[in-house]
Amino acid sequence: AWLDQGRDANWCSANFLQSRALARAEDVATQLTHLVQRAGLPVESCGSDFSRLLKALIAGFFLHVCKRGPPPARRRTATAGPTSAPLYEAGIGCYHSLVDGQTVYMFPGSALFRSSPEYVLYNNLTLTQRPYMRICAAVKSQWLVQQAPQVFQRAALDASGLSAAQKVVAIEPLSTNREWRVSRQRTALQRNGGR
Repeated sequence: AWLDQGRDANWCSANFLQSRALARAEDVATQLTHLVQRAGLPVESCGSDFSRLLKALIAGFFLHVCKRGPPPARRRTATAGPTSAPLYEAGIGCYHSLVDGQTVYMFPGSALFRSSPEYVLYNNLTLTQRPYMRICAAVKSQWLVQQAPQVFQRAALDASGLSAAQKVVAIEPLSTNREWRVSRQRTALQRNGGR
């Protein structure tokens, strides 16, 4: 619609859009189109099937996939009194990274905050009092196994009373080895004198 309006800034303002953000998005789309053409691949739209786009994002950002889970327990401190925060938080919007288990929280301003999907893919973390996921999308666990089989597999299930629906979505990382983490690589380099 913005292109149909001739990239009109007044149209953007009337429709509560930012013309600079739309111009940046157009620039990124042009760059991606050129990269795909240079690679000799066909340029095609996903149309209204956004699952194709989300699957492509999972393939590149599999480290940013989290599963909804309970919040970590908070310990009472010596100064804790009747006005202090409760021992456990409510847990709304609490997630855990599938790859390293880090606890992260859905940003309260997110459209997904109240719906709390089982799995989410996020773009970045904003670190304040808590690590908040920003720019999130709900994803399906089956997509993780399809798009990142080098990292995820279906969970080995026992007869522990899981429902059929729970068995379909149960996945786990292939390895609990965390050597790929940048912080661990940096520490190893420092120990070896930067080599």
